[in-house]
Amino acid sequence: MIVAKEWTENLLRLHGRDKEIAKETSSIIHDDEYWTDVTIVSSVFDPLVKVFRMVDSDDKVMGFFVRGYGSCNEEYKETLERR
Repeated sequence: MIVAKEWTENLLRLHGRDKEIAKETSSIIHDDEYWTDVTIVSSVFDPLVKVFRMVDSDDKVMGFFVRGYGSCNEEYKETLERR
């Protein structure tokens, strides 16, 4: 998106604070540290999202929750051991 022709053309039309915000956004997205942080956040939240999807039901879900919680803990441990 940031390297697209439309982004560059739009950036040329911006003025003042809007232009500063657009440049800062571009700078953040091009920063390797940003993407490292995104990977870490994703590795933390992915297991939680899986559990939430399993328990998103009107049925009795306690068994799913307990299994999902255990699975979530295992994924966290594996992720932390890889770092």
